[in-house]
Amino acid sequence: MKTTLLLVEDEAALADSLTTEFELENMSVIWAKDGAEALTLFKNNEGKINVIILDWMLPKLDGFSVLRKIRQSSQVPIIMLTARDYIGDKVAGLTGGADDYITKPFEMEELVARVEVALRHNRQAVSSATIFQVDDLLVDTDNKRVQRGEVIMPLTQREYELLVELVAHQDEACSRDDLLAAVWGTDFDGQPMKQLHDRQEQQKLFIMNAAHELRTPIATIRSHAQLIERHGRAHPEIVLKSVNYITEESRQMQQLIEELLQLSRADRLTLDTHLLNLSETVQHLAEKLASAFSQTIEVHVTPNMSVESNESAIEQILDNFVTNAAKYSPADTIIAVNLTRDDDGNAVLAVLDQGAGISAEDKSHVFERFYRSANVRGTVPGTGLGLAIANQLATINNGRIKLRDNQPHGTIAELILPLATTKERHQLNES
Repeated sequence: MKTTLLLVEDEAALADSLTTEFELENMSVIWAKDGAEALTLFKNNEGKINVIILDWMLPKLDGFSVLRKIRQSSQVPIIMLTARDYIGDKVAGLTGGADDYITKPFEMEELVARVEVALRHNRQAVSSATIFQVDDLLVDTDNKRVQRGEVIMPLTQREYELLVELVAHQDEACSRDDLLAAVWGTDFDGQPMKQLHDRQEQQKLFIMNAAHELRTPIATIRSHAQLIERHGRAHPEIVLKSVNYITEESRQMQQLIEELLQLSRADRLTLDTHLLNLSETVQHLAEKLASAFSQTIEVHVTPNMSVESNESAIEQILDNFVTNAAKYSPADTIIAVNLTRDDDGNAVLAVLDQGAGISAEDKSHVFERFYRSANVRGTVPGTGLGLAIANQLATINNGRIKLRDNQPHGTIAELILPLATTKERHQLNES
């Protein structure tokens, strides 16, 4: 009977190379694109899945949460395959129930070997499974089931490990230090692991996310290159597909590096501003952008509007607005670029699209660095940095960005800037 592997990975290109590799290793592969789907597929195939490869940063439900939920009912081998390489993440993953932890990028041959080792260890564990019973409490380490009377008790991984340690030594006195060493590890310092992990997350969030977003395309490129190297001669049909993935992921990585550099510059930038005829600038930029997208771009500009600003920053913000509108809108729709004045005397540069829109939950996060909505991550190209850069540029231009719903559907992205005074406008006209 074939080994069945559940692959939980939101990046389609990487999932494709892994699926091809393990199918060539004579395994059946079930692919889950997000954490919620992983739990559904695991439940629907209960008892049939022999090993799981699990990413951490997933849409809908993160990999660590998937790990903990599966560990409440199953001891199936789980290998974390993730770009998160911080030691706190590794400790959390392994103590949370993972059998192995591999960081991206990785060697395909090593990953295959580790899957085989995890399967072998699991077979050995099943053959030596133990059932403990204390009065009406039953602890079945084969199926990782804890039962009291007729009631199945749902436990976290840590609770389960602590209970197993206690019942395994039920006739002995266990000290606090013994339990900490056995369950939490010898380096545990007495603080709850979640608090320790949360603090480490806050300290390393930006570096971790940047590393993840860079490592993922690198892992995809390397996995497809190794797929060609290992199987290209015997299966030439995979070569062209893998080369296309490599080309696309290289472009994605280049875009990410460029946007990281832009964000770094924006963080420490002091803009050289000057009095700018915003009406002429927006009209020119919008006409230039019109030829770059399949949607029709309509421009409506109130004339003679001036601001104290930086033209390059305005161009970058408008480019981000229009690019996002085009990315998330059907090709046969209209994108409107409007420049108007509001009741408070501000210039409002708005881009209106007819796409799917942004949920209320996502609106509160879209300016966070690397944030991408669960329904587009892994399916629509992007880095999650564009709006963070635009927002930073708006701030140092004494402006702000606002997102709201377009009716009946779509999004309106607005850049709001204070208009120049009458005296400043006269100076601009005279010059």
